[in-house]
Amino acid sequence: MSICNLCLKDRSLSKSHVIPKAFLRRLKVDSPQLIRFSSEPGAKPVLENANWTERLLCSECEKFLDVNYERKQIGYICSGNNSVEGNGKITFLNFDFEGSYLFWISIIWR
Repeated sequence: MSICNLCLKDRSLSKSHVIPKAFLRRLKVDSPQLIRFSSEPGAKPVLENANWTERLLCSECEKFLDVNYERKQIGYICSGNNSVEGNGKITFLNFDFEGSYLFWISIIWR
């Protein structure tokens, strides 16, 4: 048992994806690996099976973020049906500003 970083309760922690798997899937179209860069001086980029997880949240908080923020926003972003391209710009239709802000804040927080 450890302290959940969201509810601050002593619970068993799940392996939380720092970056949602749906985003990683779209980046890995041609290869199961991504390039990881290090901030260490002289370190070379390496290929790795990117699936960054950390024990951050209990299963209840993990489910809360998934149901309330991730599913809706990832579905919106990845569907391709919610935008119109023209005149050198992309216009998003029926954009949920609050949901989007909370989604991105949850990722940055992780």
